[in-house]
Amino acid sequence: MTKHSNTTSTAKRPFFWVLMLLIPVAAIVLPELVLRAAGYGETIALFQTFESNPDYYSINPKLGERYFPGKNTRPEVAVTDIFLKQKPADAFRIFVLGASTTAGYPYLYNASFPSMLKIMLREYYPDRRIEVINLAMPAVTSYAVREIALQLDDYQPDMLLIYAGHNEFYGGLGVASTASLGGSRWLVNTYLRLRDFRLVQLISNGLAGIRQMFAGSAAGESGTLMQRMVQDRAIAYRSDLFDRAGEIFRGNIGDVLDHCRDRNLPV
Repeated sequence: MTKHSNTTSTAKRPFFWVLMLLIPVAAIVLPELVLRAAGYGETIALFQTFESNPDYYSINPKLGERYFPGKNTRPEVAVTDIFLKQKPADAFRIFVLGASTTAGYPYLYNASFPSMLKIMLREYYPDRRIEVINLAMPAVTSYAVREIALQLDDYQPDMLLIYAGHNEFYGGLGVASTASLGGSRWLVNTYLRLRDFRLVQLISNGLAGIRQMFAGSAAGESGTLMQRMVQDRAIAYRSDLFDRAGEIFRGNIGDVLDHCRDRNLPV
């Protein structure tokens, strides 16, 4: 009897292992499928097909929402910066990344330095098709620069131009902002990698709602975007928060430089 019981137990063991593996998978996959079927959340791509000409890409106007979790915030993008899906042989394609200054604030994209650069390069190189795509957005941090830069390989860049670092405290996902996810660079970049999953969006929105309840309904309702992003107003020089912001900036930009160096892409 004991021998038979041991044999039965051994035979059932693989079933229990499979069951133990399937339960956590089902606990993640099933809610994800239900949320997608219900139309909750969305995937925010870097570019979209240009409405007026399907041969071109334009910047997704919702792109900035990725960097302000749980907030009804959509920084402006250069929606008129379009480029061909099939890159011509004579094209030289530059992607520009950064925040408000690079976006041309307060005059925005027509008065930005990337727009001026495009005009100058076209004057200097009339035989080349010069494309300068300005991916900068107000109030973003190096987290946005990093994530966008690492997605550009499929769009055949010839050069990246980066002017950033102004918003590491108070920009989207900044260490002292109302849209902060904490001081762990690994955690924030992991969140961005998983952000398109609807379950992640649900959890993020839920946590943001709880934080807003404790902050009070009047918090962050007035002022410019950057004014609304401020959480810790006083940051002492060389404090832990000050140093952490610098470490995050160096780490994120370092990842971009390593990525480009591996591809012989000028930055």
